[in-house]
This record gives sequence, structure tokens and C-alpha cells, in this order.
Amino acid sequence: MMVGRDLALAYPPRAQAVGAERLKVEALSSPGLFSHLSFSVGAGEIVGFGGIQGNGQADVARALYGLAPCAGSVMLDGNPARFKSPAHAIKAGLVYIPGDRHREGLFMPHSIRENLSVPHLAEWAGLGRIPAPRERRETRDAMSRFTIKASSGEQAVRALSGGNQQKVVLGRWTVGNPKVYVFEDPTRGVDVATKLEIYRRIRALAETGAAVILVASDLLELIGLSDRILVFSKGRIVDEIAGADATEERIVGSAVEAGQTHGDPQAATQMIGDATTPSAPATTGSAAGSGLLSRYIGPLLLLLLIALLGLATTRYSDFFLTSRNLSNIAAQVAPLALVALGQFCVVVLGGIDLSVGPLISLVTAMASFLAATEGGAGVVAAIGAALAAGAATGLVNAFLIVRLKIPDLVATLATYSLVFGLALIVRPSPGGLVSDDFLDFFETSLGPMPVAALAIVFFYIAFEYLMLRGRLGQRLYAVGSSSEASLAVGIRTSWIRGAAYVFCGICAAMAGLIVTARIGSGDPQAGSIFTLASVTAVVVGGVSVFGGRGTAIGVLLGAVAVGVMQNALNLMQVSAYYQYIWTGGLTLLAVAGYSLRLSRKRKRS
Repeated sequence: MMVGRDLALAYPPRAQAVGAERLKVEALSSPGLFSHLSFSVGAGEIVGFGGIQGNGQADVARALYGLAPCAGSVMLDGNPARFKSPAHAIKAGLVYIPGDRHREGLFMPHSIRENLSVPHLAEWAGLGRIPAPRERRETRDAMSRFTIKASSGEQAVRALSGGNQQKVVLGRWTVGNPKVYVFEDPTRGVDVATKLEIYRRIRALAETGAAVILVASDLLELIGLSDRILVFSKGRIVDEIAGADATEERIVGSAVEAGQTHGDPQAATQMIGDATTPSAPATTGSAAGSGLLSRYIGPLLLLLLIALLGLATTRYSDFFLTSRNLSNIAAQVAPLALVALGQFCVVVLGGIDLSVGPLISLVTAMASFLAATEGGAGVVAAIGAALAAGAATGLVNAFLIVRLKIPDLVATLATYSLVFGLALIVRPSPGGLVSDDFLDFFETSLGPMPVAALAIVFFYIAFEYLMLRGRLGQRLYAVGSSSEASLAVGIRTSWIRGAAYVFCGICAAMAGLIVTARIGSGDPQAGSIFTLASVTAVVVGGVSVFGGRGTAIGVLLGAVAVGVMQNALNLMQVSAYYQYIWTGGLTLLAVAGYSLRLSRKRKRS
């Protein structure tokens, strides 16, 4: 009654003829998951993996895609094709549509357009820039092809129904022309009408010459779609059945008779039936507002807050709006904004870097020796040493967090102590004077504004553009939203995380050079305030501490807000000790505000 036809006629016709062998697997094994599997899939053929759930079907699919280790022979169009990672599989022409779309299939906070384009960025983006016309065209085509019901391609995926979310996952991989499709429960949690549409699309993909592997816990779906069914039991193929001859009794019976279960066929059938009960579809929410307005509403409100704070301070002190004080604020904000940009890249991935403060102190200590003599050589030596120290600290953090899997809070706390100790060894107490050439290089002004501050503003604008329209931003947002889904679309998440910590270290080192020029000497305590201040600037700037959300412009305004607040407190003669309380309270307020908004959104959904 729902679809207007007899469900017995819902499945598309099976393949009349199968083309040349496209995928051939021999003696494929993975300890504890499956062993000695051999099978093939021809062009235009749909091969189903059946049996009682948990007997290796899904594990084989993930191993073929590079998500699980395996040994054996895999041939794709007659060529060896062992995939060490999803990125290798995608490049060769094999794609995997995971069963858990929320965890591995989608980046829920982001738009349909961003979800569709993520795996194709390497092909589309020239010089790191994503071509907007092509991205919009491919998004429109995919939405039309799968009849995705949404107000526009900019609508957030989390606001779609379960069926439309699944169509986004399918639409993502039909943008290109893969040779092999691996589907795991492609219709889980969707309505009947959407199921029929997905069935037709899967058959249409096979008819174009692709080889299709279908892992389905719904036996009727498996039988209705598959040209052949391979029955699994405890990690082995125990039967092969032609799709036209397959029945539920035959599939379950083969699995049970293989001696791999300890229940009767009726109990096994019940297990499968329980697993195939669809979950309730997500409630369709309202469409997202204008993309740019939605993205920048937070920074605009923060800009208004800065203006109000400046206005209030002006009423207390006439000195606030003088060119001298504004120049002082710019000089104060410049190093904070620079280190906050590096912190932003880490926080948007759901991490944190506590070592930035001691790194700034170490750079000031080193520069007080290297830049003490007049001449350009000292400036170059100080810059080179600072960049090396920043990159080395970032690499250590990356190794501890990415390779050794140490939580970022613990890892960067350890490097905090190590780098702080090095700073005290190099310069046990404040002292040393840098050369005039060093000061001239970093303290040059254009009118009342320091050139370093203007350069940082331009750098932020360029970085924001890359976050909005470049591969850099799409990958950072993707990994921050879901590491599992990022891995499934071929993003090397470990490289992204490692690079973020290295970049953060370099930003902190450059900030240390600016701080050195500002104080004119070395000080092992010079960076003590920057760890908390950089995190404050990031969260006040609207970046989610849970990852996946935020803007570079927001972080810049967050740094300005912190700088203006500190300047206002100084003009009001508030003690530096109380300023720490203000900064900490502002950080807690910003995080609490985001958490409350997130909680309300979850309740509404």
C-alpha cells in the first residue's frame, strides 16, 4: 500500500549475462576474522555475501577496502590490487559504502555538497582550490539522480531523513566511475519507497559494467538483488547459490549444516530478522540558512561584542582610542593571533596543544643569543632556529599522539614540561639583548600599525579562503567531524593530525620571534600566558572543542577580543592576577555556551 505495487515485483531483473572477470580473490585470510577465501565477481554481476551475521561477511568487505589487515591474492581487471588503505582502494577503482552511515558514512554537521565532494577533492582541486562551479554541478546532478529531498545542496546532512542521508552516501560514490562497489546494508533504516529506489540504482550500477558485492543482513533483500550468493560461516565460504535458486531456508540451512552455529535454523533466522529491523528515520529538520550567513553569524556577533567592549572602555579612559594605544593592542594581539591560528587547526580536529606557551619561551631564549649580534646573519639564524624548534616540537607531539596513540592532553602536557625545561636551561633567568636589526625586522610599522600585525591579518584572510574553498579546509573539517568517515572516504587522517601539530608548533615559534622583538630580550617565562590565551581565543572565536566546526576569521576576532579585554583591564588598573580569572572564566563561558546550543539541537532532533 505504501509503494503502490506488489512487493514481490519490487526487485529489478537479474543480469542476463555476466561480463569478464573483474575482481578475483584467492586464499584471502585475516587472523580471527576469516580464512582461505576464494571467489570472483564479473562485470555487471551482483554477488551477495549471506549467512548469519558476524561470520566474516562484513570483515571481508572491509579488508578488501583496506580497513582491516589481510593476506592473500586480490586481482582487479587482471592486475594485482592489494589495498593498504581506503585511499589506495579508491584510487584503483574500488569503493565501499559502509553500513553505519552516521559513524563511517557521513559528516553529519556539514552540508550535502561537502559530503558529496570530500572523496573527490584530490581530483578536482587545482593548487589546493576547489572549483566551485564543478562542485555545485556535481552536487545538483547527484541530488537529481537520487532524488535527494532537500532545500539545497547547502543543507546540513543531519537535517535530512534517514533515507535521504543514505542517498547522499550513495550519491557520493556515483560521481566517479568506480570498477567495484562494495555495499554493506545499503538500505538499513530507510523507508520502503527509498529501498526500491536504491535497489534500482544498485542494479543500474552493475549494468554499466561495475562489479558489485552486497553484504546484507536482510535475507529477502540479498536474494532479490544478488545474481549469486556466497554463504559464510565462521569466516569461510560454505556454499554458493545462484540468485534464482536462493531461498531463506537454503541460506540459513547451509550456514547451520556447516556446524558453525549452536542453535536451530529457526533461531538463526530470528537472529537475522532482528538485525534487519529498520531503525526509525531521522526527523527532517528545517533547511539551513544561507551558507555564508550561517558560517559567519558567530564572528559578526563577536565583532559587535568587541565594539561594545571598546565603547565601554572609551567611556572609562580617553586613552583607549588613541593611535598609540591601538598600535599597542595590535602589537599585543599579533603573536596571540599567530599562535591561535595553529591552535585552531588542532582544536578543529578535536585536539589541543598545551606546549605552545613554553615553545614561545624557548624561542625567546634562543633568539636572545642568536640575534644578539648586528647584521642579517643573526636574524636569519634566529628565524631558522625558531622554525626548527617549532617543527621539532610539533613532530614530537604528532609522534606521541598519532603513532603512540597517547591522548593529546597527556602528550602535549609532557612536551610542555620538556620544552619549558629546555627554555630554563638555555636562559635560566631573563636577560640578553637582541640586535637593532632584529628589532627593525619584526617591529617595523606602517603608520601606527605594526607590519607584523598587518601580515598576520592577510595570512588569516588567505587561510580562511582555504578553509572555505580549499582541500585544506574540507579535510580538516572532515577529520574533525568523524575520523571513521574520513578514513572511509580515503583521507589519511594520521597525516592530517600530524601536520596540524607541526603547523601549530611553527606558528608558536613565529609568535615567539614577535614576542622577542617586543620585549627585546630572552625570557623563559615570556610564553606562560599564551597557552591559556590561545585556547581562549579559539573557543571564543566559535570553534567547537568537539571538532569539525569553526572559522579562521572567528579565531582572529577571538584573539582581538582577548587583546582588547586585557588592554581594557589594564587601563582600569585591574591586577594581572585577576586577569587570569577573567580569561579562564571567558573560556568556560564560551565552551558552556556551545555545549548548551549543541544539547538543544540534539533534543530538537
